[in-house]
Amino acid sequence: SPAMNFLEGTFAANGEQFIFDGIPIAIDANIGKRHAGQPVALGVRPEHARLVPAGTPGAIPATVDFVEELGAGRVIHCDINGSSFAVAVADHTTGQTGQSVALELPQQHTHLFAQDTGLRLDAVASVTPLKVLAS
Repeated sequence: SPAMNFLEGTFAANGEQFIFDGIPIAIDANIGKRHAGQPVALGVRPEHARLVPAGTPGAIPATVDFVEELGAGRVIHCDINGSSFAVAVADHTTGQTGQSVALELPQQHTHLFAQDTGLRLDAVASVTPLKVLAS
């Protein structure tokens, strides 16, 4: 708790970026090229997103909706063009309702899912065919 954040968008035609509401987000190009142009959901756990100052290059612009105090930390709930996004922080990072901020989503902590099936696209599947042995 809180649950994973999901942003719905598509892979760019070249497969090098995930596009959410016109905002390009860097992803693993190997995965993107296999699914270029397809609708996908990008998932990020709240503890893996980073809150940074508004205007930070490469970060996603957002607005603070509210701050949830949890004692040892807090969850800063943000709005990205109408989509909710939670950022868990252990320190006392400031955030005030209405404040313009930005979010960094470290590529190593993003997960990609097919929108139509919900299956994870970035999981490594190792399937070995079974061999039928003659008796």
